[in-house]
Amino acid sequence: MSNLNERLTLAANLSVVVGIAFLAVELHQNTQAIHGQTRDSITEKQMTYYGWIGLNRDAAGVFQRGNAIGVLDLEEPERQMYRMLVAGILREFENSRYQYEQGLFAPEEFQARVVRWQRMMHYQGWRDIWDDERETFAPRFRAEIDRIVAEVDQGG
Repeated sequence: MSNLNERLTLAANLSVVVGIAFLAVELHQNTQAIHGQTRDSITEKQMTYYGWIGLNRDAAGVFQRGNAIGVLDLEEPERQMYRMLVAGILREFENSRYQYEQGLFAPEEFQARVVRWQRMMHYQGWRDIWDDERETFAPRFRAEIDRIVAEVDQGG
């Protein structure tokens, strides 16, 4: 009887180990799927705002002028159009940072986005919008962009 109990206990323990291994494989596959979905979603958002500018002659002109001269020197309704374009793009940037913090964005991909943020903060229009809207963003994203702005101001 003791021998039978030992075998049953061993079989139960092996079943638990196999079950845990199976769960680990499933979790890994789920994580990979989430990473893929996140990347796809972010790419879709980027394509959307590229479409706002790339497929609309008026928006492209406003975006170009706003980047060159700043939002304050645009006339209404161009000022509002530029403000919404940049604010929308900044929201996508904020989302990218959040996804990175959640571990759903590879560090090298995130660093490439930071380079883009650095480039955008050289434009006066982006700085105008950031100055007006910065308090509406999450604190960690705000700190990241403020750091970039400080670097740009120091000639970086």
